[in-house]
Amino acid sequence: MIMVDTGLMLLSQPDRIIQLPGQPRVGFQQFSGYVTVDEKKQRALFYYFAEAETDPVSKPLVLWLNGGPGCSSLGVGAFSENGPFRPNGQ
Repeated sequence: MIMVDTGLMLLSQPDRIIQLPGQPRVGFQQFSGYVTVDEKKQRALFYYFAEAETDPVSKPLVLWLNGGPGCSSLGVGAFSENGPFRPNGQ
């Protein structure tokens, strides 16, 4: 687990998500995009960031990585296990 002070983290506004399809109104900001890890080979990692619902400036940032063949780290890990949303299967 990697923890970083979210007060030091700057996210670009083009990556800000205003609303996702079927998403209820939320009281926090969310962002998604790509972080380039190897420009020469054009490699990037996708990220989804949801700030804490209460007092986000004082909360630590947790980087959550999981997944593998047949298991989406976004759909399962980020939402069902650790994220702000609970998919209802529809």
